[in-house]
Amino acid sequence: MISKRAYVIADNRLIDASDWDDEMLRLELNDLLEGGFELSLASITESELWRLSVGVGELEAMPELPDRERWPYRV
Repeated sequence: MISKRAYVIADNRLIDASDWDDEMLRLELNDLLEGGFELSLASITESELWRLSVGVGELEAMPELPDRERWPYRV
């Protein structure tokens, strides 16, 4: 199943003039990555992975710090 999904992405990449739904592509690539698939086999460059935030988990909220630890940044 994972190989088929990766093939579909790689096949569609052959037509560079096509438009992509970046959100759907990001979701598919993250699923492939979680399944252990080597994304370079899908003709996706590292810069595209960075642009799409593939492989980046949800950002956690900034922890609350005591006031004295934030002192240099307070107005």
